[in-house]
Amino acid sequence: MNYLIKRPMLHSNFELPTREELLDLKPRNFVKLIFTDKKGNNGERMWVKLTKIDLKEGSRYQGILDNNPLVLRIKLGTKITFHPLDIIDFLTK
Repeated sequence: MNYLIKRPMLHSNFELPTREELLDLKPRNFVKLIFTDKKGNNGERMWVKLTKIDLKEGSRYQGILDNNPLVLRIKLGTKITFHPLDIIDFLTK
């Protein structure tokens, strides 16, 4: 794996999704995560299309990267596993 997912700070400069909004997410929605390299550098905010939500097994979400990174060595379509608290934004359709 050539990347890490960075969890946003609780006192961040942008408004994070609420608990209720996170629990309302469904597969096929899009979520934005912060990705960095293995050293925590070169952060990029990118969209991931949700494919699976598993609230029973430690709240693991899965999705497919829906962006082409500018700096990081990760490819469009890469399978991503993350925690709902990693989400900084979302789009529902």
